[in-house]
Amino acid sequence: MINLKITPMTLNKQACSIAGFFCDGKNNSTTAFSKFFGLNEDEILAENNFAKKVKIVKSGIKNLFEEKLSEIKQKAKDFQAEWEEKSAFINTEFNKIFGELPEINCIGRVGINYCCPRFLKTASFDLFYEFDNALAMQVAAHEMAHFAWFYVWKKVYPKHTEDKYDWPNLDWLISEISIDPIFYYSKLKNLSKKRPAYDIFYMSKINGKPLINYVRKLYRENSLKDYMKKIYNFFKQNPALAKVLIN
Repeated sequence: MINLKITPMTLNKQACSIAGFFCDGKNNSTTAFSKFFGLNEDEILAENNFAKKVKIVKSGIKNLFEEKLSEIKQKAKDFQAEWEEKSAFINTEFNKIFGELPEINCIGRVGINYCCPRFLKTASFDLFYEFDNALAMQVAAHEMAHFAWFYVWKKVYPKHTEDKYDWPNLDWLISEISIDPIFYYSKLKNLSKKRPAYDIFYMSKINGKPLINYVRKLYRENSLKDYMKKIYNFFKQNPALAKVLIN
């Protein structure tokens, strides 16, 4: 059973969420964030202390965050109302996909971060205030599917440590690309017209054919646990492809 409480983000938590993207060196995300929020990318990356990274980011986003705060608060109310309407449907689909789940109490935090990270330890994730209700529910279902996914994954791969569930690791990649068939072969696809997984997955090919078609076929022809084993073996056998998709 998935429960979800949607709340407005606080400025400090928003700064922490964004600063977290600046902990693994310079990459496309750090450059994009810096341009979008007007942050000094090099200054944040040069700072090794996370609390100080947060302080720099907080100073840089403060005006924008406070300007949008009333809208953020209203969107949190709107998204919560939409969840109350869609929760039974989403939980029914999750039960079909993942089997019986424990009670998972999730928190969705609405803010100015257009990229919506999820945090497994706290079962929380970000939602962008500019989303409409339909996209907010798709993103929420996407992120909550990760919580359900790793509940099952842990049973299949009990020796994999939870730190491997995050970027830039193979466990992370597999959970992200698997969002597509999870939605594609369930009624979750009706939540929004937007594709539920990262664009790069739809652009990539294997042996000259669309990668996503291979992933969907593998998912369709196997139980969830067997799919987890086979998709893991597939990427272990194709490390160059995995590296491209992760980076």
